[in-house]
Amino acid sequence: MPAISKRLRAGVLAGAVSIAASIVPLAMQHPAIAATHVDNPYAGATFFVNPYWAQEVQSEAANQTNATLAAKMRVVSTYSTAVWMDRIAAINGVNGGPGLTTYLDAALSQQQGTTPEVIEIVIYDLPGRDCAALASNGELPATAAGLQTYETQYIDPIASILSNPKYSSLRIVTIIEPDSLPNAVTNMSIQACATAVPYYEQGIEYALTKLHAIPNVYIYMDAAHSGWLGWPNNASGYVQEVQKVLNASIGVNGIDGFVTNTANYTPLKEPFMTATQQVGGQPVESANFYQWNPDIDEADYAADLYSRFVAAGFPSSIGMLIDTSRNGWGGPNEPTGPSTATDVNTFVNQSKIDLRQHRGLWCNQNGAGLGQPPQASPTDFPNAHLDAYVWIKPPGESDGTSAASDPTTGKKSDPMCDPTYTTSYGVLTNALPNSPIAGQWFPAQFDQLVANARPAVPTSTSSSPPPPPPSPSASPSPSPSPSPSSSPSPSPSPSSSPSPSPSPSPSPSSSPSPSPSSSPSPSPSPSPSPSSSPSPSPSSSPSPSPSPSPSPSSSPSPSPTSSPVSGGLKVQYKNNDSAPSDNQIKPGLQLVNTGSSSVDLSTVTVRYWFTRDGGSSTLVYNCDWAAMGCGNIRASFGSVNPATPTADTYLQLSFTGGTLAAGGSTGEIQNRVNKSDWSNFTETNDYSYGTNTTFQDWTKVTVYVNGVLVWGTEPSGTSPSPTPSPSPSPSPSPGGDVTPPSVPTGLVVTGVSGSSVSLAWNASTDNVGVAHYNVYRNGVLVGQPTVTSFTDTGLAAGTAYTYTVAAVDAAGNTSAPSTPVTATTTSPSPSPTPTGTTVTDCTPGPNQNGVTSVQGDEYRVQTNEWNSSAQQCLTINTATGAWTVSTANFSGGTGGAPATYPSIYKGCHWGNCTTKNVGMPIQISQIGSAVTSWSTTQVSSGAYDVAYDIWTNSTPTTTGQPNGTEIMIWLNSRGGVQPFGSQTATGVTVAGHTWNVWQGQQTSWKIISYVLTPGATSISNLDLKAIFADAAARGSLNTSDYLLDVEAGFEIWQGGQGLGSNSFSVSVTSGTSSPTPSPSPTPTPSPTPTPSPSPTPSPSPTSSPSSSGVACRATYVVNSDWGSGFTATVTVTNTGSRATNGWTVAWSFGGNQTVTNYWNTALTQSGASVTATNLSYNNVIQPGQSTTFGFNGSYSGTNAAPTLSCTAS
Repeated sequence: MPAISKRLRAGVLAGAVSIAASIVPLAMQHPAIAATHVDNPYAGATFFVNPYWAQEVQSEAANQTNATLAAKMRVVSTYSTAVWMDRIAAINGVNGGPGLTTYLDAALSQQQGTTPEVIEIVIYDLPGRDCAALASNGELPATAAGLQTYETQYIDPIASILSNPKYSSLRIVTIIEPDSLPNAVTNMSIQACATAVPYYEQGIEYALTKLHAIPNVYIYMDAAHSGWLGWPNNASGYVQEVQKVLNASIGVNGIDGFVTNTANYTPLKEPFMTATQQVGGQPVESANFYQWNPDIDEADYAADLYSRFVAAGFPSSIGMLIDTSRNGWGGPNEPTGPSTATDVNTFVNQSKIDLRQHRGLWCNQNGAGLGQPPQASPTDFPNAHLDAYVWIKPPGESDGTSAASDPTTGKKSDPMCDPTYTTSYGVLTNALPNSPIAGQWFPAQFDQLVANARPAVPTSTSSSPPPPPPSPSASPSPSPSPSPSSSPSPSPSPSSSPSPSPSPSPSPSSSPSPSPSSSPSPSPSPSPSPSSSPSPSPSSSPSPSPSPSPSPSSSPSPSPTSSPVSGGLKVQYKNNDSAPSDNQIKPGLQLVNTGSSSVDLSTVTVRYWFTRDGGSSTLVYNCDWAAMGCGNIRASFGSVNPATPTADTYLQLSFTGGTLAAGGSTGEIQNRVNKSDWSNFTETNDYSYGTNTTFQDWTKVTVYVNGVLVWGTEPSGTSPSPTPSPSPSPSPSPGGDVTPPSVPTGLVVTGVSGSSVSLAWNASTDNVGVAHYNVYRNGVLVGQPTVTSFTDTGLAAGTAYTYTVAAVDAAGNTSAPSTPVTATTTSPSPSPTPTGTTVTDCTPGPNQNGVTSVQGDEYRVQTNEWNSSAQQCLTINTATGAWTVSTANFSGGTGGAPATYPSIYKGCHWGNCTTKNVGMPIQISQIGSAVTSWSTTQVSSGAYDVAYDIWTNSTPTTTGQPNGTEIMIWLNSRGGVQPFGSQTATGVTVAGHTWNVWQGQQTSWKIISYVLTPGATSISNLDLKAIFADAAARGSLNTSDYLLDVEAGFEIWQGGQGLGSNSFSVSVTSGTSSPTPSPSPTPTPSPTPTPSPSPTPSPSPTSSPSSSGVACRATYVVNSDWGSGFTATVTVTNTGSRATNGWTVAWSFGGNQTVTNYWNTALTQSGASVTATNLSYNNVIQPGQSTTFGFNGSYSGTNAAPTLSCTAS
């Protein structure tokens, strides 16, 4: 697609001029003007105003006695809304009403000259539609016959009409099947959805193929809303589902974008809080209303989805739409500022503008208001990459009814639309009474929406309202409201964890921290104050890179300038570090193209200027998160000569490739710099430093194109005067210098190490003078020195790289490249002993596992590429057991499961068992000693962890999926990946090392992860028995289980080539002593991010009386219920006068409910009776305080809340 700005202009898109005749005879219609398929169809276009909907609004205005409200309604009648094709009859018009051609003809009549006109058509008639609800069920059954009807009688006629050359001047935006594919992510336990989803997929594939063939049709797929898919597991599952459908039809490059919040009420932005904001020691996202969903509003959700799609290989040109038709939530009950409460639940309930009691309430919500008017290219939330705010659901049209069903449309009565119905969440529906069937005009709701609009609707507009449609005045086909499946919870078993294969990976890590938002921050807390410790690596930040990049000694000369052109590049900066005197620098940067043409990012560099402030001369760079993906960014350091009081060093960022569209932004890049000795910086005297925590244009961070300064002022005082063109290859102006420099000669390699290559060459000549040289590694620009030498750092060990050099003069003329040279970095140290056989294993994935016996079969090395088909090869020394990832370039997103886990192990991995000095299986309680050492080679790029994976099982069975505990021990990681589950403890000392602890629950096994702080490349004589004892004390390990194997390797999401295991050993022996428990941890645990919201109080919670002053009360809430399963949370409160030492909660279910997994408790079930007791870290509850535990369950029939008893000791 042509690169057209997504943010060129913004403005309310009402009828731009008076619509003199909404529908005109064919002879008077606008002549066809061929429309080019652009990046953002809304940019520069006027919006179609539906005259039939406008007539309803004007009639409602005429009935008002409140003159102000009536004036606002007349303004609303000029706003654009979508047209819904919700049944086959709607194509030609229901009962003589307008059909698709009528609306398209009206759009032609509204088109002004050659200005584009955009009209939105909702495609909404899949077989088995709305499988998880009732109000918007459709006319076609989920059968092969229903699918054939959908294709031939619904999609084919629509495609035929849209492809008529008569309409080629229109930009026709199609909204593809709301609330369809999201059901494939969360509702497959509902039989109706399990039956319907295959037809959804096939039907959408067919529709996409037909519509994509029409050049002026734009395709936006429905993406539900943040209260449904905002949890990382659900969001990543949705991306995978969409990718599956697109790969089977038009490909990921065929999509124009996605639309969120269709017909829903989730606010665009919660103005008084953020998801990570701490209240009473807990983040806002942990509140009952959000239940650990990090996307608390649609702006955050759109940004989250965009980053996930781009990371998954979708083009960065995709745009997001948000339906803002009914998500304003203004009116008299709107909060005016944040709460002062210190309890996170109270704070959220008092601060949120979303006045619903549960995010799953969706039908005709009482108290809602209109949201932002339709608007092209809004700039409020740049990380969301918004193409437009849109009104897909026409305000005033009902979501559904609790009265009689409509057999002509398939729409049914739904109790969620009955205001007296108590939902499974334990709250009333909040629905307005007396609502008609979905899509019919609902005056009471429309009146309230206008009155409660946020922002308020003005009382006048420069546009005249459209005239009424001509006779006949039959009602158009109303737009139904897709019911959002009762805001389903995240999948009980996170979707990022695939079913076990013959060679399973350790449990996938959760999404990277942070998830993209308007202002993500990678660290949950500020870095600790510096201490006297020689390596105070802060626990709140990712571990330092194991191979720090020495700063090149070359110094930049003042950058040349060039001739003036319009527009250019600029950089925006914000400070992500609240402690300017700690041991890290954390600048947030984003590059913005203010010019009129796209920019080749491979020609662009950005410099942040600072002082080293003593300590080690070796600097380490980490990209914590980037909207464009950290894998697309390269970093190096340079020295300033002569140094200034505010700058002796710069951080230089460059890009591997891609283009930045005119008006576009890279999105935030979160950078982090530390010294190898972790000594402190003093940032307040740094040239580029600022205290602003939101993005601002920043001239003290400089930008260069082809080495020419185009933005900002260097510390030496050089500034761009005038600004040069940001185009990739600036052409000299007529009469100027057009002679390129001579080709550099004599390029040689002057030195190599395990992570660097040094180069030198002969100087080029030029008729004016050489400004700098471009150094290319494997065809990618990696440096722009002004001298004839360069050191390329941060490379993988034992890897070959090819380099060329080109000379560039001040006018931008570039020579041809030099003769290439190839250099190979040195192999990891210690190098494998040359004895034995070296083999290369390239067993392809997925679901195949190449296994090589090493060291006489004491260990085995496995490829274990279980989630990718990209090429991966391991080079293995069978004598020493040393191995490297010799070929790999994975490029998956970090929001889901890793691609691979190449590893070495001792014991039994899915029936593949070592035979020498094994010592396993062995019962945990019978271990006498268990000691391991491991040395690794790590690389400075990619996304991966360096981790042990240790499995236990309830029996000594050595085949199949273990059902005990998976223990992961992370030595290091990069790329922002995190362990599975929730962090439950920090700074824990076990086995002589400091760890952060994460805990979670998979379907049939527990997971506990120990993350070493600071990270390391090796560990010696680690006492695994101490780790096991601590895991048992935390309730994550049963000491009667059997240890099956000990594995060590790399979970890889991105990159991976050059990673290696230099040496590995593990020894397990039997003994009679039981493990000695480590001190019980005391942190307040956080629940895993599996549950979804919804406080549903249990009936009559009871307190246990006690004469000793110890008593407790337990309350029960159903967080989410999807018809055959549910998630519940129990809160245990100390109602006594002294602290508890332990507690037990018991109940009996009234139906056939069965607990399937649980967290933060030890739980047993016998028949209907359930008993839950404390774990070691949550046994103590102070008077008046509480703790929580949760579980997932399955059932059929009813799911009434039980009565709980609570006893405390």
